[in-house]
Amino acid sequence: MKIAAAFVILMLATLAVGQTSIGPFTIDAPPPNLPQCKPAPNASSGGEVCTEWSSVTPGERTASIWNFPYPDACLQIDLMDVGTIQHIEGTFEDAYCVQMSSDLRKKFGVPMVQRFNRQNAFGARWTETSLRWNRKGVHVEFYLGADGCALEVQTPRYYNDPRNRVAEAAHF
Repeated sequence: MKIAAAFVILMLATLAVGQTSIGPFTIDAPPPNLPQCKPAPNASSGGEVCTEWSSVTPGERTASIWNFPYPDACLQIDLMDVGTIQHIEGTFEDAYCVQMSSDLRKKFGVPMVQRFNRQNAFGARWTETSLRWNRKGVHVEFYLGADGCALEVQTPRYYNDPRNRVAEAAHF
């Protein structure tokens, strides 16, 4: 329960009016100074929030933020050549999705909602929901699916970069 309560506080934290932040990560701002991960970044290594940096392309850095917002979770942040966070994404266990959806609605207000009916080859049916908020200079999207949820926050600079459009197309 402590983790869920801490998550609510982190999700609702906003550094200043006009800025979009998810916990300690603020879009268009430098990343917070978090400790570097030890070799096994997961709950069994203490569950402490830590960072694993990697370079994707020259001038761009990506970090995996382990154990945020809960043990064993992983949030991805991307810094472009400007050195500030331009993209945040993560997938989360089903047990956290309803609370996250509620927290995001409290933080960003009423979203645009789209529902998609899905069916797999075995005939199982389910509905996926997309919640979207378009804020000044930032696009926030939260997906609720059959087996968890996903959060994506991005700036127009990140979205319009051709390297990211190609990578995004490969996901679909």
